[in-house]
Amino acid sequence: MKITYMYPKKENISFTFVAQKHIEILRKHGFEVEEVPHKALPNWRMDLLIMHPIFYTVFLSPKGFRKLVSRADMLLGFEVCDTDRISPMASFVASTFDKVIVPCKFCKDVYERSGVVSNIGVVPHGVDERFLREPREPK
Repeated sequence: MKITYMYPKKENISFTFVAQKHIEILRKHGFEVEEVPHKALPNWRMDLLIMHPIFYTVFLSPKGFRKLVSRADMLLGFEVCDTDRISPMASFVASTFDKVIVPCKFCKDVYERSGVVSNIGVVPHGVDERFLREPREPK
């Protein structure tokens, strides 16, 4: 199975770092992964399309999202939550995915309470080494 992984590839944000770590692990386990910038519109048939994050990418181009969905045999999305609810529109969009992955049980509960009907899984982000630094003594 070939994986098409769509994420903010050219940006320097946390979604990018997490997606790159996921891609590294997928490749380590033998998966073929095609990386696609989140603003691109692949015109090929996709076995599995992973969107990371969901809402940022979808709301950039709703028409483009409909085209992507029609070209993917399976749709998986990564997302986070910042509050105890997501909007009805966000719930509708998330429910179009075969599986939605969130980083913690709190977010899973939020999505379920908000009406998302997709299968929701929890995969913690972990800590990226780029954010670690040597311990310092207080001044």
